[in-house]
Amino acid sequence: MDVKYINSFLEALEYVLGQFGMTEVKVGALRKKENMFIEADITSIIGLVGDIRGNISFSLSEETGKKLFLP
Repeated sequence: MDVKYINSFLEALEYVLGQFGMTEVKVGALRKKENMFIEADITSIIGLVGDIRGNISFSLSEETGKKLFLP
């Protein structure tokens, strides 16, 4: 999948998290995988069909998830 599509999703995620007051979001290492294997504790998967096909996953550790969503 072309990186320009990935960047659009990252910008949207940053915007949505900003709506919840999470303004210091940092993108970690990006990887392209041929097989979907999730290594993190919390993952959101978005499937794309149509002209663009594939899956995008946003993953984070349990520790990071707690920092984001617990008061």
